[in-house]
Amino acid sequence: MDVWQLIRPGITASTIAHLSVLALILLFSEVHPFEAVTAEPITVDLVTPEEAAKNWGEAKARGKRFKAEWEADFAEYKKAYPDELEQSERLQAELERRSR
Repeated sequence: MDVWQLIRPGITASTIAHLSVLALILLFSEVHPFEAVTAEPITVDLVTPEEAAKNWGEAKARGKRFKAEWEADFAEYKKAYPDELEQSERLQAELERRSR
């Protein structure tokens, strides 16, 4: 008896079983690979150049305030933790040196 006579029915049965499982998964799952996808609309606010300039000015002012607050907080940190700051600056300098 030839080995191929035994293997061919096995390959056929395996192929049929795997395709059947795949077909069942596609039929009973919520996946629809060949269905058209509709795009959801995106709402966009239209802004006039005047409004944009006004908002930009407000954002710059807020940024300056936040920067001043951060610099004040950092000055307090420098006073409270001078050793940790020195170590951090050394590590940062070392990393910059290595990255070149």
